[in-house]
Amino acid sequence: MSHAAPAKAAPAAPASVAPEPPAADMVVVTAERLFVELASKAVVFADSNARIGAKPESLATLCFELSKAFHAVEVSRRVKAAPTGATFDVSMCDFDGWAAAAKT
Repeated sequence: MSHAAPAKAAPAAPASVAPEPPAADMVVVTAERLFVELASKAVVFADSNARIGAKPESLATLCFELSKAFHAVEVSRRVKAAPTGATFDVSMCDFDGWAAAAKT
């Protein structure tokens, strides 16, 4: 009978660091935040009544469209900011000059 040591589990991420949600979830999270903000501004209080100036369904649709557009632009900006495939030509370096400078 072989007594193999149990496999060690991978260390868990610290509880204070939440994993980044997938991109589709980020669209929903942003849309929810936009909806709360826009809905709170669309409510009109008059006398002792409150009414919303826009249909909630229309606000929700607008929020999702704004969220999708925001994240599409965010992704394109990140891609543009990423370093390109720059090449480095080692033959252009003067390693002998570096060695001579280091000896002096």
